Amino acid sequence: MNDNRNRRIEPTGQGRPGSSQSRPPDSRPPIRRARRRSFVGPTIAALVMTVLVIVAVVVLVMLITERAKLPSGIDSETDLSPESIDTSEVTSLPETSVETEVQTETSVVTEQETDPDTETPAASITGYKTVSLEKQELHKGDLILINYQYEYVFPEKKNTVNIYANKNSSYLLSSSQLELEPRTLDALNAMMLAFHSESGSGDVIVKNAYRSLEEQKSLYDARVSAYGEENANKYLAQPGHSEHHTGMCFDLGIYKEDGKLYELDGVAGYADWFKDNCGKYGFVLRFPENKAAITGITSDRWHFRYVGQVHAETMNELGLCLEEYIDELRKYPYSGDHLLVTTSSGKKYEIYYQYASDAGKTEVYVPENLPYTISGDNALGFIVTVSLSE
Repeated sequence: MNDNRNRRIEPTGQGRPGSSQSRPPDSRPPIRRARRRSFVGPTIAALVMTVLVIVAVVVLVMLITERAKLPSGIDSETDLSPESIDTSEVTSLPETSVETEVQTETSVVTEQETDPDTETPAASITGYKTVSLEKQELHKGDLILINYQYEYVFPEKKNTVNIYANKNSSYLLSSSQLELEPRTLDALNAMMLAFHSESGSGDVIVKNAYRSLEEQKSLYDARVSAYGEENANKYLAQPGHSEHHTGMCFDLGIYKEDGKLYELDGVAGYADWFKDNCGKYGFVLRFPENKAAITGITSDRWHFRYVGQVHAETMNELGLCLEEYIDELRKYPYSGDHLLVTTSSGKKYEIYYQYASDAGKTEVYVPENLPYTISGDNALGFIVTVSLSE
């Protein structure tokens, strides 16, 4: 069994409240101890009267003190059970109503009483075995890198399905012939349904999806003829170097009722929603504006690439484009530290990298006891993603 140290990355905003609490000061008046004055020849009656007066005063003070502990307008007989609250008047109560305060206190107590050490731990890898991968497997998987440097290796048979035949009604298509890789389409349907539910808008349109080598060549040549090769290389990938060949990416736009087609960032709010939420569904904004020098493509706020939720959220958390992310994963080899990630949905993963063998097959180490996926990077090796959540 490999003894690996782990680096943990978790989404921000997940801090726990402190375990210690300040104890509120006692609100009761301090009890003072008074000395009795001595007199020569006091009568028994005077002593009795004095004692009775003192006792009466003490009892009165105690009653007043106990009552002062209760909130204004509420005494010890007040019923604060949910059944006693008139729900017909809840909407007229301010945000600091009794009902709101009771719920808030309950939430705080629950958090404070939760001991993180008693939480169910994630599963761990108990041992490894190897699987033998052929050289061509390097060019398959969710994390393959396709850019100006690394060309796409077309499979013997494409793995895409028709979007129109498998879509929901929450978005539009520029053509009924568009295709995507099946898991990418499932994730697209989920993301578009969420956007429609939150915004009420059904005018987002998928403009482009899978492209064959011939289709990309036609587009590229037309751009070169119209604007020159330098311009074409800024906005279009050369044939064979386009992510659209994978079926794992698409371009979004907005098609309004007036018949006009807008870019995704052409109407306020659209691009921001997808940028903020795409990671939950396994997508990344593939060509961020501040990464043009690395990707070689000018910013496309409408071009999304499927990489899977764990990798999409980690890329966003680290602020990396795909080129940078793969370089980062190479810092976590099988024989060294592994990367631990917790997604926004609470699922835990362990990720590590293994370089491909220069000669023939590569023996990739995988866990014996947990589910995993393997993706080639289309360049130097394989990325193993292990699910630690049962």
